[in-house]
Amino acid sequence: MILTPLSLKGSIAGRSGLPTVTKRVSGANDILLASIASFKGLESRVIIIADCTSYADFSLYYIGITRATAKLYILESDAAKRQRISLMREHLNEQRL
Repeated sequence: MILTPLSLKGSIAGRSGLPTVTKRVSGANDILLASIASFKGLESRVIIIADCTSYADFSLYYIGITRATAKLYILESDAAKRQRISLMREHLNEQRL
């Protein structure tokens, strides 16, 4: 399952022609695409989050991150990676207080 914070038309994965969840493609091994918001409340063994350029809307990414039951992959820009590391450090520092 590939999730994107963008509209499916705005997503790199969306422009690839992958089937979307709304098309109800069957088969356990099919690769499907959905927006993070539309996948809220659902889960998949493997989640790939694509198009990550910023964690400004962290609550949206939290939804995506928590959809994976076994493996999670995040395709992020260098700027998003630095932001994620900074957020993780802040969280760890808060936990120590």
